[in-house]
Order: sequence, then structure tokens, then C-alpha cells
Amino acid sequence: AMQSSPAPVPVPQHAKIPGGVSVHGWRITTAKKAILNSTQIEEWIDTLKMPFLPEMVFGSSFLSIQHEESGFELVFNALDALKECSKVVDPSIKVSASEVWSKSRKHHDMKHSEFSYDWTFTTPYRGTICHPALDSSYPASPSYTPSTPPQVVTSTTPLPLDRLRAPDPILFIEEVLLFEDELSDHGTSMLSVKCRVMPEIIFILLRFWLRIDDVLIRVIDTRVYYELGSDHMIRECSFKEAPYASIKHNFIRNPADIMDPNLVIPHLPKGMTMLEKIMLPKPITS
Repeated sequence: AMQSSPAPVPVPQHAKIPGGVSVHGWRITTAKKAILNSTQIEEWIDTLKMPFLPEMVFGSSFLSIQHEESGFELVFNALDALKECSKVVDPSIKVSASEVWSKSRKHHDMKHSEFSYDWTFTTPYRGTICHPALDSSYPASPSYTPSTPPQVVTSTTPLPLDRLRAPDPILFIEEVLLFEDELSDHGTSMLSVKCRVMPEIIFILLRFWLRIDDVLIRVIDTRVYYELGSDHMIRECSFKEAPYASIKHNFIRNPADIMDPNLVIPHLPKGMTMLEKIMLPKPITS
């Protein structure tokens, strides 16, 4: 008998909204805005207590997934990501480049010179969870029904990768760059977030990608998987890195390919992985 292919997933009622889509009570929105201007850069340097920022910071760009009724929002933005950058230099990276680099940047603001800092902008950021019960200043939507705050718990439930490979129709897809720096022509440090909304699933990939030429390659991936209607999201964070020299031989034929994270990641050794569940708010029943 011929094997019948699985029935296509029916497309639920959904609506295009500015910058995104709404489906099943969820609003998935993105904004792609200009880089910070010089006044904003000064303000951010002050707030973040960093001597300087990545060359390009898309300070008003974001990705948000929001459930208005329960008050839950998971948002990805550059400010919160940079808040989690280390204020100490990574001792494992001994780079002549960093000396060149600190000389090449004009320290226009000496009041932060007492901060040594991780000039790679490596960030363990996994997104920002918002809810009126976590922050009284968070603006609840008119349809908000009081609910318990969301909770993050450690988990062993892996991402259902086979489910993600299914050829479901795509209701919305977008990629947003949050910051990028070329390390004074010694490589790249970059944070970007991608979102894909399908009839039954919201899937997010936040990627920090670092390439320091002739020194190091590092990638931190945060994947968020949500099956619409479920009471939790699965969040997986993985950290991989390798000395540049240990993987360079894979790129002799096409040296430019070492600049493409998708081509490099398969060659990186298995790193650390952390699994979490984000338990969504539950209505408070009186």
C-alpha cells in the first residue's frame, strides 16, 4: 500500500498586525530600527557602565512574543543583552588584537576607564521575561486578567527537533540584528534573533556569534520552542567554542566560509547545553 503523507496542518485563524502576526491570543512582533545615535550611545555607556559599545547597536530593534490576557511577554533586545556582558576581560583570550583595538578606539569618555571589560561582548542573555506581577511598572494590556508570575525551572525535556523539521506553513518569519562589531577588522561579534511562527508552533533562535581571526570561534545559541496552547515553553541554551587553529583546516578550499556561522557550527565540538521550562502565568481564581 502507498504510504500516505501526513495531513497538512490546518492554518488557524490569524491576523497580520504591524511588524508581525497575532494567532491564538499571542502577538508576535518585531521592529528593525536604526543604530543608536551619538547622544543615545553616551546614555547607554552611562547606564551600562561600559567603556564603549559595539560599533552598531540597534537599540530600538526587538522581537517580542506576548500573550496579552495572561500579561506574559518574552522580548529580545540589545540593552538587556549588553547588561549581561561581563565587566571583566576574558582571561582565556590572549590577543594582540585587543591592544591594537583599545588604541584604535578613541576613549572619548574617560570616566569609565576604571572598568576593564570583555571586549568580545559575549553575553549569556536568554531573553527578557516580563509580567505585571514581576514588575509593577510593566504596562499591562486592557485585556490582562490577574495571573501568577511566570517561572523558569530547570528541565530535561529536549527540543522536539523532528517537530520543527515538519514542512508546516509559515505564518510569519523574521530576523532582527541586535548588535554587531567587527573587532577593528579582527573578526566579528554579533547578536541576532530569528523567529518563525507556524500554525501550532512559535520557534525562536537567539544567536551570539564570535569570530576572532586566528584566535577563537564561539557561539551561544538560545532556542525557544512553544506549542500554542501549552502551559510552558522549552528553552535550550548551548555554548560552543574552539580555537581558530583547530577548525581552520576545514576551510582551506573556501576560506570565506569560516565567516558563516551555519557552515562553522557543525565543526565545533559539543559544548555545554542547559534546558529550561518557562512556566506561563496561570489565571488567579478567586
